[in-house]
Amino acid sequence: MAAEDQQRRFEPPPWEREAFERFEREREARRAEQQLDAALKAAREQPPEVVAEPAAEELPTPVLPAPLAEVTQPEPAAETEPVLPESRIDAMLVELRMEEPRPAEANKVLIDVVIGFFAVTGLFVIVQAAVLFARVGASDAASTMLAATMSFVVLLAGLGFLAGAFLLFRKYHR
Repeated sequence: MAAEDQQRRFEPPPWEREAFERFEREREARRAEQQLDAALKAAREQPPEVVAEPAAEELPTPVLPAPLAEVTQPEPAAETEPVLPESRIDAMLVELRMEEPRPAEANKVLIDVVIGFFAVTGLFVIVQAAVLFARVGASDAASTMLAATMSFVVLLAGLGFLAGAFLLFRKYHR
């Protein structure tokens, strides 16, 4: 029974299967790297064999397949300027901006109405938050804290409306 348990491989739960598979791949990569290092070390420790070179006419000319013949050693990456100059990158971004589709005129009116609604609603809510905070009385500490907290939450909601109006305006009115 113990031999059967040892032969049976551990099965991770389904929610951890990806982590176990990644761990197995990393372990295999480390094992392959260790084997490669050991083989390299063994090859360095062996004395080089002296082999007489055959005459030039005896050597066959190696024929490499086309893809291998064209492969060259990449040069080490040095601190150089980018492949494209900054002005060219800016020009490309402007060209891409020109290729973006423009919203239809009917959509433009709707977008302007939504921007106006968000701006007016945001300003109204911010004013109401200020009024709520101004009405906070010092009668009870708990009610004062609750009213101050609620006025802050209402203020954040108003700022959210204004931010939405600003983002819509910035996106559609450049």
